[in-house]
Amino acid sequence: MNNINNNQISNRVSKNTKIVAGIVLLLIIMWGGYRFLIKGVDQISSIKDGGKTSSPTSTEPIKIGAILSLTGNGAAYGEPARDGLNLAVQQIGSINGRKIEIVYEDSQFDPKVAISAYRSLAARGVRYFFSNGSSVSTALKGPVVTDGNFNFELGAVTPLYRDGKPNTCRAALTADVSGKALGEFIVKTLKLKTVGFLILNDEFGTAMYDNMRSTIDGAGIVITGVERFGKSDTDFRTQITKLITASSRPDGLIVIPTAGQAQPIFTQLAEQKWNGVTISDNWTVINQQLKNLSLVEGVYFSNYNWSPTALATDETKKTSFKVAFREKYSYDSPVMAANAYDSFSILAEGFKNSDPNDPLVLGSWLTKNIKNFSGVNGMVSLDDDCEGSREVVIQQVKDGQFVIMK
Repeated sequence: MNNINNNQISNRVSKNTKIVAGIVLLLIIMWGGYRFLIKGVDQISSIKDGGKTSSPTSTEPIKIGAILSLTGNGAAYGEPARDGLNLAVQQIGSINGRKIEIVYEDSQFDPKVAISAYRSLAARGVRYFFSNGSSVSTALKGPVVTDGNFNFELGAVTPLYRDGKPNTCRAALTADVSGKALGEFIVKTLKLKTVGFLILNDEFGTAMYDNMRSTIDGAGIVITGVERFGKSDTDFRTQITKLITASSRPDGLIVIPTAGQAQPIFTQLAEQKWNGVTISDNWTVINQQLKNLSLVEGVYFSNYNWSPTALATDETKKTSFKVAFREKYSYDSPVMAANAYDSFSILAEGFKNSDPNDPLVLGSWLTKNIKNFSGVNGMVSLDDDCEGSREVVIQQVKDGQFVIMK
């Protein structure tokens, strides 16, 4: 009898346990359905609000990796970029209650080093990046897109960075704009008959060469020679000799090196008595590694519509940036610093108004909403490829000043 009662009790307990478990499971399913419904309503509300999405509340810092050329021949690009970013962080402060932390890595102007730095930062949970340099950024865009991360390039000229993706952004003066402008200036204003090219053998030099050549070829200008060199080269005498020999001496010479090569290359041109017309670009002429500006006296170059020093014609925002930069760093702000400041400011708008936890959503928000953004380096509108063009001017070095050609 006792055995029967025990079995009955055991069966009743087992049955009751199953009922309780079923009720708990039903409650879990109902709660999940409720949360799913609420999330759907939130998403619909987000669409009605113009695409603005809310991110989970967090007080953790937003970390950004900055892979910049802080040493070597590209230091004149990377150092001002770093200073411009730091000034922006200081002035903007926190975003939606979250501090901004920028983690710097030195690319050494080398794509392989940059990729290694990217992998290291990504492994530490960093999803947003800044970079500089055509070859570096071209190398980085593949991993960034594959990983669903985000990169803002600060100044690369190469068209190869374009990929149709909203998470690889850039607001810079590119080679298809500056190279074409230089080509037209050679044809219409300088009216040269022959030119030679002394150019860097990488994405930057190639992009400038291709875009200038496409313009001058159509005008019948003869190219007497093309000499290329690597990023680490310091002796250019052989290439210069080949280009300016008496039998093939061109009317003009187009010189596109890295910033760190500007001083030796123009020194060696002077030593070999080059006195023809010289054409270059802003990254060559206006850089901290060119210590002797007299070496580029008379050189024509493409540039952003930017002056490192404050001008009477500057609007208030631009003047304030230049003054603050000078006070903080004790040197006048190169255009790379202004680009970096504007790029951070644009990204900050995305952090404020979109989801900082989702780089793809944030990138899409930028392409749809950054239109006529007022930056310190002018207005920026990002297209569907997250690209924003910049105005180009042609200048000449005259008595140590950069004079805009009319």
